[in-house]
Amino acid sequence: MFRLDRLGLGEFANYRFPVAAGIFHGALTAWAFGLASDRDTRWRTATLWFLVFVTFALFTFFTYARSAWIGVACGATAAVILQNTRGDGGR
Repeated sequence: MFRLDRLGLGEFANYRFPVAAGIFHGALTAWAFGLASDRDTRWRTATLWFLVFVTFALFTFFTYARSAWIGVACGATAAVILQNTRGDGGR
């Protein structure tokens, strides 16, 4: 099983508590997805936030914290629902 701490890069990503790291990165992943999917975000900014989302999603995946995976899915779903139920801002 591949884990980030086994890359051989010294202390890089050496998570002593992978579940806590997964939850932390999962929260950042959901936040980045919400910013990337915001209707008011320009495409370049949305692309940047989408790259942040993909990066943190990979970090979350490789912590093997299944609860964080579920949290990311729920957070992304909530972001989509909230973006679709939001009014057009008076436009």
